[in-house]
Order: sequence, then structure tokens, then C-alpha cells
Amino acid sequence: MRTREDALPSPVPVERTNLTALILERLGDYVIDHHFTAGDKLPAERELAVQLGVSRPSLRRALSWLNRQGVIRRVQGDGTYLETAVLPVLDKHVGGARPLDADPAQLHEASVAVASSLMHLATASATTDQIDQLKATLDDAKDVDNQDWRQAELRFHLAVARLAGNSILTGVLESLLSQAMPAWTRQPQLDRRDDHAAIVSALAARDADTAIDRLRGCFARHFAAAE
Repeated sequence: MRTREDALPSPVPVERTNLTALILERLGDYVIDHHFTAGDKLPAERELAVQLGVSRPSLRRALSWLNRQGVIRRVQGDGTYLETAVLPVLDKHVGGARPLDADPAQLHEASVAVASSLMHLATASATTDQIDQLKATLDDAKDVDNQDWRQAELRFHLAVARLAGNSILTGVLESLLSQAMPAWTRQPQLDRRDDHAAIVSALAARDADTAIDRLRGCFARHFAAAE
């Protein structure tokens, strides 16, 4: 995993009372400026607090909030990692939506193209242990509801993408799905567990055509419902 500790911006004193919102806003800018994606490790808490110009307790509260949203993963004795697309969650909390410039049809087309390429790679390169771990995520998502299902959806598709072993394409897909997320959050809950289970089964069978076909159907329903 790579770190970005050497690329942090210079500290700026905090002059607002809503420290959690401010920290999250700055983290969002940091993610954009330095092209963070799922799997990247955040700088050490002490260093990040200094660079953002906030106290460690204030930073810790912001990170705890992110942890509850499921977008970061704290590893005891190791550090904090981004788990999934963070920008939609940050945008929702700080009250400002980053502009969605992409045409929805083009966004759908691009997402399918990138995800299909990743799926093709994943069916060839994923290990049995990795596929078993992916199966476990299906069980974890059984009881999610309301806003949680959307984050579970993103986590699943990015988990599949990471099996391909191409961090550049995975980062592109995360960016595309992050742009689609504001529209997805206005949808009624969609139960895609059958699609997900079929994708995992196809991966286990090394059947790229079936996995991609189910992926396309899953994305088509999401983007159609978001229109």
C-alpha cells in the first residue's frame, strides 16, 4: 500500500467551530488533490492533525465518523486505510455537493466499460481465497437497509475490481461510481444480492462472460433507476 505523507498541504489554522465538518471538507479536498483511492493508507494521525491544523482529538472524531460510515478501515498497529469511495459520504456530511459534470448516459457507458475490463482481469487472476472473502461480503450485506445498501453496493463492486490487481483501473472505476453516487442515493432501495451472488459464482467458475453479463444488468438497473 502506498502512502501520501510527503504530499500533504501546508497547515492552515482552523477558524470555524464545526471542526468535524471542516476536517471532512479538507480531507475531501486532499483526496481529490492527491488522487486517493480505495486501499490507500492515510498519513499517521499525529502528522495528519499537524498538517490540517487541528487537534488530534478533533481529527479522531472525524475519523471515527468516517469509520462508522464504512469508508475507512483502522488496522491496529498499522494505520488507517480508505475502504471505499469516500467523496459521496463527505459531500453529504459537509452539505456541499461536488458538481456532477458527466452526462448520465456517458457515465453509465464508461462505468460499464471499465468495470467489465476489471471483471475480465479478475476472473483470470483472483485466487480462491480472495473469492471466498468476496463471498463473505455477501453475507455481511444481508441485513443492510436505507442508506447503508448504497455503501454496501459500492464496497462490493470495488472489492471485485481490486481482484483484478490493477490499481489504476480500480481508481478510475471508483471515480466514476463516486460521481454516480449522488443520483444513486435518491433511488429507492434496490436489492442486487442475486446479481452479486451470480457474479461471485461466475468468478469462482472463471466464467468472465457470465460475470460481465450480470454486472451489466446490475449497472443498467442502477443507472435506469437514477434517471
